[in-house]
Amino acid sequence: MPGSALSLSLTLATLTERLRSAGARLVGDPSVRVDSIDDDSREIAVGGLFVARSGQRESGVHFVDAAVGRGALAVLTGRDSGVGFEPRIELDDVALGFGLAAQELAGRPADTLQIVGITGTNGKTTTASLVDQALRFLRIPSARLGTLGFFIGDELIFDTLTTPLPHRLAESLALAKERGVRVVVMEVSSHALAQKRVAGVRFEVAAFTNLSQDHLDYHETLEAYGAAKARLFFEHAPAHSVIFTGSDFGRELAGRLPSALTASREPHTGARLSVERSRIGSAGIEAELSLGETTLSLRSRLLGAHNLENLLVALGILLSLGIDAEQAAFALAQAGNVPGRLERCDGPEDDLLAVVDYAHTPDALSRVLGALRAIGDRPLVCVFGCGGDRDRSKRAPMAQAVADGADIIWLTSDNPRYEDPAQISSDVRAGLPEGCEFFEEPDRACAIERAILTAPEGAMILVAGKGHETYQLVGDQRLSFDDRQRTREALAKRRMLRQETLA
Repeated sequence: MPGSALSLSLTLATLTERLRSAGARLVGDPSVRVDSIDDDSREIAVGGLFVARSGQRESGVHFVDAAVGRGALAVLTGRDSGVGFEPRIELDDVALGFGLAAQELAGRPADTLQIVGITGTNGKTTTASLVDQALRFLRIPSARLGTLGFFIGDELIFDTLTTPLPHRLAESLALAKERGVRVVVMEVSSHALAQKRVAGVRFEVAAFTNLSQDHLDYHETLEAYGAAKARLFFEHAPAHSVIFTGSDFGRELAGRLPSALTASREPHTGARLSVERSRIGSAGIEAELSLGETTLSLRSRLLGAHNLENLLVALGILLSLGIDAEQAAFALAQAGNVPGRLERCDGPEDDLLAVVDYAHTPDALSRVLGALRAIGDRPLVCVFGCGGDRDRSKRAPMAQAVADGADIIWLTSDNPRYEDPAQISSDVRAGLPEGCEFFEEPDRACAIERAILTAPEGAMILVAGKGHETYQLVGDQRLSFDDRQRTREALAKRRMLRQETLA
């Protein structure tokens, strides 16, 4: 990432003054200048500011000497951290200070960009892609930052976390500004909000999609998970808010934000943007919307009722950016599929419909299976597993969602990470109803192939969980693995076997 060339050089006196709102205090020489920031002692640049903060496994305090040895000139740390190195900036909240300092050293790029932040359990990536595609169709220079990576226009700049760490986020925004971008559409995860990675970012629009069970290994309770997402709207004070009110949390959030643009799939709910009529099938989505006193037509090639929800949020965002409603709806109609989200892998020569989707929560699985069910009365096969070292409590509900929505179930591994795959499968099986028939194949490639080779003619195949990912995490290994590639290979093998049978 070419971030260092985009950074400012600030004296510690100036930086401390700019962090005064966070209670910063400078100890040592105020004239020392820093021009970058990092919390990884292995990555710190010469002339940089090292962030010594508590980590999930070890405290950065233990790596101050290593950072200084690599060229760090100063340290950002907690008031009672025990760090004796000078010069240092001390704060009560190091995570907040990291975010604010990163933005300052990047020249506060968010101040001159229109930043759209999208949060929610499901739909963030699709909604962000829809908005970005619509903006580009309207010739508005845009960038997109999220699960699929950091894009400026069609160019992938780098892969990233859903929401990058503060210094990478600041560098990304600075690069977008340098490239002439006007609008940056970014996914904002609950982890990022809890860890204050977006501190110092001024949001033009904040949007909420939905809330369902996920990440309870980190947040512990659904209430804490929701509270983390709500920070985007109350701690960051966006100029505009868009709230989808299809969940209890969405309705409660909208009640606390009376000026928000609310969206609903149902008519007569009091939402500013609502669906009067809709038709959702194999050709996509057709809907008639009510926007105040105005009626608006919306069309899309995307599949599934959940994508109608994503389209409503995307439309609300475009309206909040000041785009004409008819233009916004027409631009969204041009948007295509998102990688790994109901992504078709079959071709016209196949006798199956086969899709890959990132669904890895109970709600997401229900939504995607429901979207496929709406296509027609055809056998539905689901290949799925659950990730290791993540929220165990969602495994049984995921199994129940698949049992409710699929006719044929293949249980396999996902990203086991450091957890025993057999234990993960045991947790999943506990959620399958008594008497439920299923196949179990721990090898994911074999499970995909067997599911496709044995599926009835005309069936629909859903390979769920990994979507766009091109790897599988097993212990400390990152193995090359792409569900889409494996699905296409299995389809090719099925075609070959069919031809041999016919011959």
